[in-house]
Amino acid sequence: QAFFFRVGAARHAEFWACSSSLVMQFFSCYCLQSKGTPYTSYIGFTVNPGRRLRQHNGEIQGGACRTKRCRPWNLFVVVHGFPNRVAALQFEWSWTNPSNRRVLRGAVAHLPFCGLTKKGRQKTMNPFHRLEVLWHTLRAEMWRNMPLGVHILEEAGYKHWRMVAERSEGELPAHMNVVLGPLAALEQAQAALSVTIADDPHCAACSSPFSLSPPSRVVICPRCRNSFHVMCAVKTFLAQLPDDVALPASGTCPVCEAELAWADFLRSAHKYAGDPPSDAESDGSADSGPGSP
Repeated sequence: QAFFFRVGAARHAEFWACSSSLVMQFFSCYCLQSKGTPYTSYIGFTVNPGRRLRQHNGEIQGGACRTKRCRPWNLFVVVHGFPNRVAALQFEWSWTNPSNRRVLRGAVAHLPFCGLTKKGRQKTMNPFHRLEVLWHTLRAEMWRNMPLGVHILEEAGYKHWRMVAERSEGELPAHMNVVLGPLAALEQAQAALSVTIADDPHCAACSSPFSLSPPSRVVICPRCRNSFHVMCAVKTFLAQLPDDVALPASGTCPVCEAELAWADFLRSAHKYAGDPPSDAESDGSADSGPGSP
């Protein structure tokens, strides 16, 4: 039985290597705050937060119709590190509609501002409420093992986040970094993901060359920069664990022997071939949440 659990874990790990290019994409979800009505929020998905903000503010074409009324907008918080578009969109929908999501319904039931209207729709929430929902969303089983990061762009939002963390039971997974910084710092993190692999590379574990057809799924050690097949990395990490453990939390790189969190390895997962994924954005949800946090 443990064997089949481990086979399932290996298959699950391949899910992360779904970017269709050598250049890793910045799949992210974001929350906007209206400058004119600060308790109005909007949640969406993007691969380029800076450009998406300009679209919402009408500086370039492509902004969502729902955000025209409350312009201008500020980026309030960005969650990044999703392996592909589908995972980010699932997170966006759950963050927008936590009371309608089975995996979150119980976790947010105690929040007085988070519930359903008589018509069964999610109640509106302000940006500070969204931060509190985000805390519980990141700790849910569906996302707690994802290699996610949180970038808060407003100091008031960061103070509120720390207050939520102090009064809540439990903690975020250790591999999830929460930082306060401007948009420029977020764009630097986005640029850092543009990691490519040398021509005709080989897996550092099995020495086999990466395939172009079908495309190999590849991860990169963040310390020594050696590249591995996803399956080779999974086997290496699981070999260091008891047989009844299905998913690794941490392990040792087979080349540099550095102790690494499995989530840090997964941040580099991508396919070694194909066309770049679409830059299409998602129209999320705009909320006008009355009252102060």
